[in-house]
Amino acid sequence: MQGIQYVVDDSGGFSGVSAEFLEAMADEYTNIPVLLYTVRDPASDTNLKSRKQTVSHYVHDAVSFSRLSSFCKLIVPL
Repeated sequence: MQGIQYVVDDSGGFSGVSAEFLEAMADEYTNIPVLLYTVRDPASDTNLKSRKQTVSHYVHDAVSFSRLSSFCKLIVPL
């Protein structure tokens, strides 16, 4: 196997599941590079109503991106 390509929606509640899966793959296949495609809804940033929602959304995105990036060689946001 030359590498793994993985597509995930990291803006929702499944980013934690994705991170756990990537961690398991990294443990099982230590020398195999992982290419991660993060897919998001283009309207997800426009539906935020309050400043608190906006800040919470951006903090979630940063934590999700940070956790997922630790198991990948390259992340391609789509």
